[in-house]
Amino acid sequence: NPFSDYLDQAVDLSYEYIGVSDHNPSIANHSEKQIVEIMKRRKEAYEHKYSSWRKKSNKNVHYFLLCEVDMLPDGKLALPDAAFAYVDGVIASLHSSFTQDRKTITKRIITGLTGNPKVRIFGHPTARLLGSREGVDADWQEVFAVCKVQDIALEINAGPGRLDLPDTLVYDAVKEKLKFCISTDSHSVEGMDLIRYGVSVARRGWATKHDILNTLGYNEFRTWLMKGA
Repeated sequence: NPFSDYLDQAVDLSYEYIGVSDHNPSIANHSEKQIVEIMKRRKEAYEHKYSSWRKKSNKNVHYFLLCEVDMLPDGKLALPDAAFAYVDGVIASLHSSFTQDRKTITKRIITGLTGNPKVRIFGHPTARLLGSREGVDADWQEVFAVCKVQDIALEINAGPGRLDLPDTLVYDAVKEKLKFCISTDSHSVEGMDLIRYGVSVARRGWATKHDILNTLGYNEFRTWLMKGA
């Protein structure tokens, strides 16, 4: 859907803001210089689309320009350092090499989470796909400790095929006083309605609204997100 459709839906849902989080450009198909240029053009394009929507709709929903960035098998982030200037924050996620042993994948996750100050959210942390792929075998207490020090939020992905972070790990993270963001992983406007499934997972993990960062108002959420800027 066009960006304007998401903004219109956000108005209908009474949201103050949404996050836009396309995936990083392919590092296999682009040079670092090309990726930086793509990210620059992306930022300019969203700014133009948002400005046009505001003028046409006369409505007031904010947006944060995020990017979901792969943690490569060695933990390096699949985005050149210069490209981070064109995002408000980064969601770091696992999208490959899921069978690495516990020690290796724990080190990989920690390397990715500490790879740049703009990493603010750990996306679908176990990387499970319900019915087709088990979650990774990581030392979650060690990962949670790093998230706490770095003030990184754990995603609760509301997509019915993920529901990740699982409720049992939500419970463990709540006990460690970690914070969460509930996202819909929307690939269409209709996907924004999936938020209720993420809320249900959070509740089963004994989380309350005070544990969920995107229950905050725009200014408060912006202050948290921009800590890495």
